[in-house]
Amino acid sequence: MSAPPAQLSHATRGPEMVIINCVLLSVASIVVALRFYTRIKITHFVGSDDWWMLAAWIIGVAQVGLWNAYAHFGNGSHIWNVPTQHLSKFFQILWVIQMIYPLGMGLVKISCLSLYLRLFSSERFRIVIYCSMAFVVAMTIATIFSAVFECIPIESNWVLSEWATRKCINRADQQYATSALAFTTDIAVLFLPMKYLLQLRVSTREKIQVIALMLLGSLTCIASIIRFKWIHFMQNSTDSTWDGFYLSVWTSIEFHFAVITTSIPAIKPLYVKIVQKFLHKNDSTPLHSDQSKEPPIFFLQESKLPAIV
Repeated sequence: MSAPPAQLSHATRGPEMVIINCVLLSVASIVVALRFYTRIKITHFVGSDDWWMLAAWIIGVAQVGLWNAYAHFGNGSHIWNVPTQHLSKFFQILWVIQMIYPLGMGLVKISCLSLYLRLFSSERFRIVIYCSMAFVVAMTIATIFSAVFECIPIESNWVLSEWATRKCINRADQQYATSALAFTTDIAVLFLPMKYLLQLRVSTREKIQVIALMLLGSLTCIASIIRFKWIHFMQNSTDSTWDGFYLSVWTSIEFHFAVITTSIPAIKPLYVKIVQKFLHKNDSTPLHSDQSKEPPIFFLQESKLPAIV
């Protein structure tokens, strides 16, 4: 909550923003690196879903750089403590973030949908996936377009002297609409294959593990809901640079959770290899006579996904 101006608080959350961003990016970077190590060294196949995720990670690096600069120019500080000369740069960075963020989230969703294309050969389901891809692309472009032309002339988004004469769309409606669409597509992409996965002829144990993976992905949806709460809160904020800290944090959490949870299934072969090596290293039984032993957690193998119609 904002401190009353009469208190003239000089507190700042900028350093916290930098630390949170760097931690999230570090974890996401490790997961993406392990994903590519697994693809190159173990499965010997790098798919389009991996390249889309790499593109999303690159956007994530750019986002963290922008968010850290955003903190430097006032995000996390009370509005009365932000130098006037910093405000223009503050709003310019915000304008760029509003374009970069939906692009990154869109790339993560395309990566996930590309993985579905590789896993399932059902013609009807593939059509659904392609339609979902088209919707995600259209939504991403529309969101970026609305951010670019949020105010006319464009430079009035950050040039304070033009605020009195600029013409802007209803920002609250724009943010509510784009956030609601983003959350809807998060849910749709996450649960799109659920029906097909539950129809697979695999053990109950493996089905439970698949569902557990889906629930892991729901962390992104939870972050999206919390982010929406802060979007609503910001509509009535009188100290946007201070209160905007929470919106920035949850935006960063949502994006990095999306990258991490979408990449974890791709690391499964590496996990299986490490655990099996550990089990056999501590087991006197010869490897060839213990073929039935599996790691304690076994993520569904791509080879077990037949054509489902």
